[in-house]
Amino acid sequence: MHEHGLLRASHVASESYRQLRTYLHERNVLQKQKSDGLNRIQRALTQMNLKIQHLISDIEGVSGMKIIRAIANGTQDPYQLLSEVNVKALKATEGDLIKSLTGNYKEHHVQVVKGN
Repeated sequence: MHEHGLLRASHVASESYRQLRTYLHERNVLQKQKSDGLNRIQRALTQMNLKIQHLISDIEGVSGMKIIRAIANGTQDPYQLLSEVNVKALKATEGDLIKSLTGNYKEHHVQVVKGN
């Protein structure tokens, strides 16, 4: 078929280009997994009646992740959770944060936050 001109010529990319394409693909896969994980955590927080994602603008920032790690480690007391972060760095008031951290800490939701 090639002798008669029925096949188009194909381009084989260089090894470095194929390697770069593989890295970019893996990066996209990891970003999607991160996004899916954060969505699961936010859904579990909402089901526990915790509204911290409405008061902390970046739930995956330093303060948000400290609170999430504390919840995953079994901390349920809002005051103890709040002691993990610098409240003055957040825009929300301490009272609003205490209200948003008061919820129903069900074990199966905590397991989702923990990542199990």
